[in-house]
Amino acid sequence: MITDVRVLVVDDEANQREALGGFLLKRGYDTVLAADGDTALRIVHDSVVDVMLTDVRMPGMDGAELLAKAKAAAEGLF
Repeated sequence: MITDVRVLVVDDEANQREALGGFLLKRGYDTVLAADGDTALRIVHDSVVDVMLTDVRMPGMDGAELLAKAKAAAEGLF
C-alpha cells in the first residue's frame, strides 16, 4: 500500500523511533523521525505532517507539551 500520508514519529529512544518508523515505511507511509520535541516542531513548521505519533515521556519537552505547541503552530499561533 502506498499512501500520501506523512507520519511524524517522535521518540527520544532511537530503537523505538526507528522500529516504528520502519514499520510505517514498509507499509507505504511517508515517514519522518524526530528524537525530541524541538526537532519535531521544526519539522511541523517546515513541512506538512498529517499524523504525529509521540512518546509521552521525553526529556525537555514531553509529548503533551509537544502536541499543544504543534496544534498552536497549525493554527498559526506559534
